[in-house]
Order: sequence, then structure tokens, then C-alpha cells
Amino acid sequence: MANAIADHLADYWSGQTITFPKEYQRRLSKRDVEIYERYNGPNRAELARELGISERSLYKLIARVRRRLKDQAANRPQLFEMI
Repeated sequence: MANAIADHLADYWSGQTITFPKEYQRRLSKRDVEIYERYNGPNRAELARELGISERSLYKLIARVRRRLKDQAANRPQLFEMI
């Protein structure tokens, strides 16, 4: 299947340059945060099924968002530091 996809791309897009906008990563993280907000633990199987991903993939996504939120909170200046 991968070879068929590669052949199709080569037939129709060879010589072309494909770019992705810089905002692409932000949109992905926005989607991830929306999923994170819907996640409550017990709805793991239902949410994974709705999104068309495995429960393991959902768990990894939730862990990634938690890590990003924790990193963002750690990098924010604290109120007492600003005074």
C-alpha cells in the first residue's frame, strides 16, 4: 500500500514543493487540548472510539497535553516575582 501511495504522489506531484503553514502545530495542540478537556478517565474507551484512535493513543495524547500544560505553567512568571 505504501508503494502505491508513493507511486501516486510521484505521478501527480513529482517536482512540486509542499509546505505546511506554521500554524499547523498550534491547531494540532488546540485539538489536543479540546480532547483533553473532554477526557474524564471513565470515558476513555468511548472517546477513543469516537476519535477513531486506540485507547493507548488517547492515553499518550492526554499525557502529552498534561506535560505541555505543566511546562507552560512552570514557564509563566509568578505574581510575586513581578512585584
